[in-house]
Amino acid sequence: TAEAPARGIWPVPIFVGYSWVRQIAKKMPVGDPIRLRVADKRIYANRYSEPCATAPREYPVDSEIPQADEQQVIQEAARILKPLLITVSDLQQLVAEAVPKETVSWSAEEKKMMRLVTKAWLLLAPLGVEIADIRRLIDKAVRNAWK
Repeated sequence: TAEAPARGIWPVPIFVGYSWVRQIAKKMPVGDPIRLRVADKRIYANRYSEPCATAPREYPVDSEIPQADEQQVIQEAARILKPLLITVSDLQQLVAEAVPKETVSWSAEEKKMMRLVTKAWLLLAPLGVEIADIRRLIDKAVRNAWK
Protein backbone atom coordinates (compact mmCIF):
# COMPACT_ATOMS: atom_id res chain seq x y z
CA THR A 1 0.00 0.00 0.00
CA ALA A 2 1.36 3.40 -0.91
CA GLU A 3 0.24 7.00 -0.94
CA ALA A 4 1.28 9.62 -3.44
CA PRO A 5 0.51 13.30 -3.76
CA ALA A 6 -2.11 13.64 -6.44
CA ARG A 7 -4.72 15.89 -7.99
CA GLY A 8 -7.93 14.95 -9.69
CA ILE A 9 -10.73 12.46 -9.16
CA TRP A 10 -10.09 8.81 -8.45
CA PRO A 11 -13.43 7.18 -7.60
CA VAL A 12 -12.26 3.72 -6.41
CA PRO A 13 -9.09 2.06 -5.09
CA ILE A 14 -6.96 0.36 -7.73
CA PHE A 15 -4.94 -2.79 -7.04
CA VAL A 16 -1.75 -3.57 -8.92
CA GLY A 17 0.99 -6.12 -8.49
CA TYR A 18 4.17 -5.03 -6.83
CA SER A 19 5.95 -5.50 -10.17
CA TRP A 20 4.24 -2.30 -11.38
CA VAL A 21 5.61 -0.33 -8.44
CA ARG A 22 9.08 -1.83 -8.94
CA GLN A 23 9.04 -0.95 -12.64
CA ILE A 24 7.95 2.62 -11.96
CA ALA A 25 10.63 2.98 -9.27
CA LYS A 26 13.36 1.71 -11.61
CA LYS A 27 12.43 3.84 -14.60
CA MET A 28 10.22 6.78 -13.79
CA PRO A 29 8.05 7.73 -16.79
CA VAL A 30 8.96 10.98 -18.53
CA GLY A 31 6.79 13.94 -17.69
CA ASP A 32 5.85 16.20 -14.85
CA PRO A 33 3.28 15.54 -13.70
CA ILE A 34 3.01 11.83 -14.37
CA ARG A 35 -0.54 11.17 -15.49
CA LEU A 36 -2.26 8.08 -14.11
CA ARG A 37 -5.34 6.63 -15.72
CA VAL A 38 -7.19 3.33 -15.82
CA ALA A 39 -8.68 1.82 -18.98
CA ASP A 40 -9.59 -1.73 -19.99
CA LYS A 41 -8.39 -3.21 -16.66
CA ARG A 42 -4.95 -1.59 -17.03
CA ILE A 43 -3.34 1.25 -15.09
CA TYR A 44 -1.25 3.66 -17.13
CA ALA A 45 1.54 5.92 -15.90
CA ASN A 46 1.86 8.10 -18.97
CA ARG A 47 2.46 5.42 -21.66
CA TYR A 48 3.63 2.53 -19.40
CA SER A 49 0.83 0.18 -18.29
CA GLU A 50 0.18 -3.03 -16.39
CA PRO A 51 -2.96 -4.98 -15.45
CA CYS A 52 -4.97 -3.71 -12.49
CA ALA A 53 -8.27 -4.36 -10.72
CA THR A 54 -10.75 -2.49 -8.56
CA ALA A 55 -10.87 -5.30 -5.98
CA PRO A 56 -7.91 -7.27 -4.56
CA ARG A 57 -9.52 -10.63 -5.31
CA GLU A 58 -9.88 -9.77 -9.01
CA TYR A 59 -6.18 -9.07 -9.46
CA PRO A 60 -4.19 -12.13 -10.52
CA VAL A 61 -1.36 -12.85 -8.08
CA ASP A 62 2.06 -12.32 -9.65
CA SER A 63 3.72 -15.62 -10.46
CA GLU A 64 6.88 -14.07 -9.02
CA ILE A 65 5.42 -14.30 -5.51
CA PRO A 66 5.98 -17.74 -4.04
CA GLN A 67 2.84 -19.17 -2.52
CA ALA A 68 3.50 -20.53 0.95
CA ASP A 69 2.72 -24.18 1.49
CA GLU A 70 -0.37 -24.16 3.71
CA GLN A 71 0.71 -27.11 5.86
CA GLN A 72 4.19 -25.64 6.31
CA VAL A 73 2.68 -22.36 7.46
CA ILE A 74 0.34 -24.16 9.85
CA GLN A 75 3.25 -26.20 11.28
CA GLU A 76 5.31 -23.03 11.87
CA ALA A 77 2.37 -21.23 13.47
CA ALA A 78 1.76 -24.24 15.72
CA ARG A 79 5.43 -24.16 16.78
CA ILE A 80 5.11 -20.47 17.69
CA LEU A 81 1.82 -21.03 19.57
CA LYS A 82 2.86 -24.26 21.32
CA PRO A 83 3.51 -22.47 24.66
CA LEU A 84 -0.14 -21.39 24.51
CA LEU A 85 -1.27 -25.03 24.06
CA ILE A 86 -2.43 -24.46 20.47
CA THR A 87 -2.03 -27.58 18.32
CA VAL A 88 -1.61 -28.20 14.61
CA SER A 89 -5.14 -29.62 14.48
CA ASP A 90 -6.48 -26.47 16.17
CA LEU A 91 -4.88 -24.34 13.48
CA GLN A 92 -5.97 -26.64 10.66
CA GLN A 93 -9.55 -26.26 11.88
CA LEU A 94 -9.14 -22.48 12.09
CA VAL A 95 -7.81 -22.33 8.52
CA ALA A 96 -10.58 -24.62 7.24
CA GLU A 97 -13.17 -22.29 8.74
CA ALA A 98 -11.44 -19.17 7.35
CA VAL A 99 -11.00 -20.29 3.73
CA PRO A 100 -14.69 -20.27 2.69
CA LYS A 101 -15.11 -16.61 3.68
CA GLU A 102 -16.16 -14.34 0.83
CA THR A 103 -13.56 -11.65 1.46
CA VAL A 104 -9.99 -12.32 2.45
CA SER A 105 -8.55 -9.45 4.49
CA TRP A 106 -4.89 -10.03 3.66
CA SER A 107 -3.08 -11.14 0.53
CA ALA A 108 0.40 -12.51 -0.08
CA GLU A 109 1.53 -9.11 -1.38
CA GLU A 110 0.81 -7.46 1.96
CA LYS A 111 3.43 -9.18 4.15
CA LYS A 112 5.23 -5.93 5.01
CA MET A 113 1.94 -4.31 6.00
CA MET A 114 1.05 -7.36 8.11
CA ARG A 115 4.33 -7.01 10.03
CA LEU A 116 3.61 -3.33 10.71
CA VAL A 117 0.05 -4.04 11.79
CA THR A 118 1.23 -6.84 14.07
CA LYS A 119 3.73 -4.54 15.81
CA ALA A 120 1.07 -1.88 16.33
CA TRP A 121 -1.48 -4.44 17.47
CA LEU A 122 0.91 -5.77 20.14
CA LEU A 123 0.85 -2.29 21.67
CA LEU A 124 -2.87 -1.64 21.17
CA ALA A 125 -4.36 -5.05 22.04
CA PRO A 126 -4.33 -4.43 25.80
CA LEU A 127 -6.39 -1.32 25.05
CA GLY A 128 -9.08 -3.39 23.33
CA VAL A 129 -8.03 -2.81 19.70
CA GLU A 130 -8.28 -5.80 17.34
CA ILE A 131 -6.34 -6.40 14.14
CA ALA A 132 -9.57 -6.04 12.16
CA ASP A 133 -9.96 -2.53 13.63
CA ILE A 134 -6.50 -1.54 12.38
CA ARG A 135 -7.27 -3.04 8.96
CA ARG A 136 -10.42 -0.92 8.71
CA LEU A 137 -8.32 2.20 9.41
CA ILE A 138 -5.83 1.20 6.71
CA ASP A 139 -8.57 0.60 4.15
CA LYS A 140 -10.12 3.98 4.97
CA ALA A 141 -6.74 5.73 4.67
CA VAL A 142 -6.12 4.14 1.27
CA ARG A 143 -9.57 5.15 0.02
CA ASN A 144 -9.01 8.72 1.22
CA ALA A 145 -5.47 8.97 -0.17
CA TRP A 146 -6.82 9.69 -3.64
CA LYS A 147 -9.26 12.40 -2.58
